[in-house]
Amino acid sequence: AVVMVGSSKTLPMAITVLTFLPVESGDKGLIAIPCIISHLGQIIIDGFVASTWAARTQKSQETEFKNLDGRSAGPVTEGQSTRTEPEASAAASEQRV
Repeated sequence: AVVMVGSSKTLPMAITVLTFLPVESGDKGLIAIPCIISHLGQIIIDGFVASTWAARTQKSQETEFKNLDGRSAGPVTEGQSTRTEPEASAAASEQRV
């Protein structure tokens, strides 16, 4: 969020700096054109970065949910059961009887 918010303030900051430039530096309207173009470029890049981050976040959350569900918890270590929780609780009930 900080990256996105920080990059969205570039155009107002650039225009503020332009207002303090001396008159001898040139036409402020022409100087503002590269600032506007670079700001548009940042917006496009931010859109790409945001969609990439969203896809990665969704993928990692899906992996976490699968791990919590017990189906894709990774390799089984010694002493660890391969049963899902409902199967394990049913087996425990049968052992008590």
